[in-house]
Amino acid sequence: MLPKDDKYYKQYLGFFRYRFPENVNRNTALNQILDFCAGNQDSLCGVEFIDDLVKSSIRKYLGSFIEGLLFEEKFQETIFDFSDCSIMNCVYAGAIIFHERNLEKATKSIEKIFRLSGSVRPSSISDKTLVAVREDGQFLSSEAEIVELRSNVRIERIFFLDKPINQQKLNKFSKEEKIRFLEMKQGYVELSKGAKSALSEADIIIYAP
Repeated sequence: MLPKDDKYYKQYLGFFRYRFPENVNRNTALNQILDFCAGNQDSLCGVEFIDDLVKSSIRKYLGSFIEGLLFEEKFQETIFDFSDCSIMNCVYAGAIIFHERNLEKATKSIEKIFRLSGSVRPSSISDKTLVAVREDGQFLSSEAEIVELRSNVRIERIFFLDKPINQQKLNKFSKEEKIRFLEMKQGYVELSKGAKSALSEADIIIYAP
């Protein structure tokens, strides 16, 4: 959705596509971002930013990302791995933090900065935990497990929860008890204003899984 008539199109395209190398040294990636945010250099990930609005906005959002990251690492006592990490994911994460975790405001802001030719609207800005139960009763406690754990056993039900569930305690339940418990814990997901507006104004709606 980057406008091809933008004179910096190729640079921005390279930035959107950039991922840190696999097994990149954490401090190397972190210091590269910090130097850019501090104004010590106008280039990041091999891309030099000329436009002042774009440059200041990227610095602002990456600054929010790094601040949030360092707090999270201190709280969780973990270290973030930049290996194969998309730099634009870091920008979006920082925008979400800056806009008080409002995903819709964050995406609109980045659309404006880069003059994107289309809009991406989140279906909801509710913060939920995605979990599932397989046909054999196995409980999958996160989206990562649902996506990454390969199995020939199909998923029977999925749920959106307001907060994570203690997996060890839930595993003591039978499959039927798990499903009933999760039904009671499932949280309401509200349609975002942006998605509602886009759907109501659309001439054509293409629905896909």
